[in-house]
Amino acid sequence: MQDGRGERAYFPEMTLAVEPNNGLVLAVEVNGPAPSAVERQNTIAGVLEKSDMLPAEIIVDSVTVANLVETITRHLGIKLSVGPTPALDAAKEEVLWFA
Repeated sequence: MQDGRGERAYFPEMTLAVEPNNGLVLAVEVNGPAPSAVERQNTIAGVLEKSDMLPAEIIVDSVTVANLVETITRHLGIKLSVGPTPALDAAKEEVLWFA
């Protein structure tokens, strides 16, 4: 990805929100290269803010991501779990297929 013509290309970081039961992609946000923890948290908070309703639970695929979103989920009363995310994994594969 490039921000402008003639600028150095980079691999962006994406935030995907996926409904685990049916695999529906609820949100896709793209950050620039190497976003800070605060930028990542702001992206996640923005995804939640745009949704019509808050989820009862958020399942993430790593402790690293859990540590990043824990403050947000605790503040909003959302259960946070770390575990398998087959719907997210499938969505990631689809995104990479188009890359």
